[in-house]
Amino acid sequence: MQRFKQDYERDEKEHLKRISELEAEVNKIQIINELLSQEVQRLRNEAAEVQYLKNEHRAGRKKKLNNSVIKIIKQYRSEGKTQSEIAGLLNLSVGLINKGCKMLKENDQEES
Repeated sequence: MQRFKQDYERDEKEHLKRISELEAEVNKIQIINELLSQEVQRLRNEAAEVQYLKNEHRAGRKKKLNNSVIKIIKQYRSEGKTQSEIAGLLNLSVGLINKGCKMLKENDQEES
């Protein structure tokens, strides 16, 4: 009986030691995680700055499909006009009108 008690106490000490080691590892990992989160945020901010500077002068191709054009497409589609007719009215390509219609469908599905 005495031997079992000694074995139990020895095992308990080993378990407590292992628990404290694991807690120390968890603390290290939490600190590393926090540092990495800060680094990710810093890099995101830096990337946003670079993107802003990259197109500071609004260079490049302008978007033809903005919210107002999509609203007009929606109105014409509700009136029963075809994509070809809408393209002619807005002086845009049929493919661009098709893309606008797809965007409208996706928006309608998201709202449902």
